[in-house]
Amino acid sequence: MEFDYQFLLLTPEFFQIHPSEQFPELLQKESRVYNCLVIDTMYDYYICIPFRTEMHHKNGYKFKASKRSRAHQSGLDYSKIVILKDSSFLSSDSAIVDDDEYNETVTHIRQIAKGASNYVQNYVLHVQGDASLDPHDFLWRYGFSTLKYFHEELGLTLQSSKR
Repeated sequence: MEFDYQFLLLTPEFFQIHPSEQFPELLQKESRVYNCLVIDTMYDYYICIPFRTEMHHKNGYKFKASKRSRAHQSGLDYSKIVILKDSSFLSSDSAIVDDDEYNETVTHIRQIAKGASNYVQNYVLHVQGDASLDPHDFLWRYGFSTLKYFHEELGLTLQSSKR
């Protein structure tokens, strides 16, 4: 799997066209920025994985060696991934990430990128009807996922969505 990655922020314009009332699963807090690991995939989109202080599920990469992970369940949350085709929604400002979480991310970047890509692709395959997950398993993995907001970016049209 070939990819590039950066640590970036989503722009205020992204949140203006994705208000919390219409997109409740997106992480939106006035006082916090959306620090992301942005993966430029071989597909026609970017995968933006947010850093979370508290991630109480297994749909992501949990930090093991960071100072914050000793007090919290910090990690990169696949269930809150943002899919972007338009790079103008990526801020030119770099995300501010704890040094130890930055280092752990870089050390495990292939594992993280593969996990995020698999998370997205399993969703796409299920929605297309090409590889069905057990309904309980799908709900557990994707019930609170943001991917449902990005069908157009993922190439999932109403005709191709069988679920």
